[in-house]
Amino acid sequence: MATSEGRRAVVSQDKRKRLQDIIQEDSKRWEQIRDLLGGENSSFSTHPAAAAQNMSDLFLFRTLTEKKQLAGRALKKIEEGTYGICDVCGKKIDPKRLRVLPETPFCIECQTKKEQEERRVLH
Repeated sequence: MATSEGRRAVVSQDKRKRLQDIIQEDSKRWEQIRDLLGGENSSFSTHPAAAAQNMSDLFLFRTLTEKKQLAGRALKKIEEGTYGICDVCGKKIDPKRLRVLPETPFCIECQTKKEQEERRVLH
């Protein structure tokens, strides 16, 4: 029978692999979008359809960048032994949530509060 430390090591290996896969997959898409946007020397079109596509590409680029950063941070937390602990309240993040979003730094309660605050600021 596996010890709890042994189970933690297996879970950590599985999570580490999944997070590394996220970073690798998102890095490929990130580079494709960066190339589509024309890299650093891009001049965006002012045509409404092209401008809308540019905004969509920028949003996806930003989302992928954030996801890569979160996955990298989650890998660091695995090494530190703090993976699965909410960055805000310090409580344990539900394992079901971590299965769906292994890179998340927040429990569902803190994530909800964060999103509500962001919506409130925008309105």
